[in-house]
Amino acid sequence: MAQDRGRELLELMVEAIGAELRRGESAEIPGLGTFEARRQPSRHEVLENGDILVTPPRSTVVFLSSKAKASP
Repeated sequence: MAQDRGRELLELMVEAIGAELRRGESAEIPGLGTFEARRQPSRHEVLENGDILVTPPRSTVVFLSSKAKASP
C-alpha cells in the first residue's frame, strides 16, 4: 500500500513539473535542483553525398542540481 502511494506521489510530481515546463517556466525542487525547458534551434548539416539534412527545432529538458547552481 505504501508503495502504491509513493508511485502516485511520484506521478503527480512528474505531471506538475511537466506542466511548469510546458508553460515555459522552470520547476525548482528545493534541496535537489531545477528543471528547465530549453529550445534548440534547427540545424542544417551537409552529408558526404552533398544532401542537406535539416533537423527541426525542438525543446529539451535540462536538470541543474542545487550543487551545480551554487558553484561560482
